[in-house]
Amino acid sequence: MKRVDTKEVKRRSRELTAYIESYMPHGALLGSEQRVWVTDIAKDGTSLVGHTKSYVQVLLPGGAEQRARLMGKSATVRIKSTHRWYLVGEVLQVFERTSVRSGLADIARHVIQRILNPRFLSQWHPMTWRAVSDEGRANFARHVIDTHLNPCFLR
Repeated sequence: MKRVDTKEVKRRSRELTAYIESYMPHGALLGSEQRVWVTDIAKDGTSLVGHTKSYVQVLLPGGAEQRARLMGKSATVRIKSTHRWYLVGEVLQVFERTSVRSGLADIARHVIQRILNPRFLSQWHPMTWRAVSDEGRANFARHVIDTHLNPCFLR
C-alpha cells in the first residue's frame, strides 16, 4: 500500500477533529426549562452542579447565598448555553422538598412498581414473593432505598 502524503494526513486529521469538536449532544435543550436536582459544587469551587432527570449535568451560579438556597433541592432552570459535556442554566424556581415520609412513600412506590416488579421477582422466587404482603414489600423497598440511595436526598 502506498504511503499517504503527510499534508493530506494532516488535512484529514484536522477535518475529523473539527467534526468531533462540533458534536453537541445537548444542543436541543438550549432555551428549554428543565427540572434539576442540585447536589454538588463544581470543580471551580463556586458554581453549583445539578442533574436533569436524564442525568445531564447543569452548572448553576454559585456563592454562599445560592449554596444555602439550592443545595439538596430541586429547581426549575432555563438552559442558557450548551457544551459538549454540560449545560449552563439560570434558576427560575426552587422547590422545597416534601417531608421525608412522603418522599419515601413516593420512592417506595416507584421501587415496587419498577424495580421490584412482583411479576419479575415471582419468576425467581414464586412462593416467597407471593407470600409477602404489600406492607412487607413496602418495608423491603424502604430498606433498599435507605441502603442504596444518596443520603442527601433523604434528609
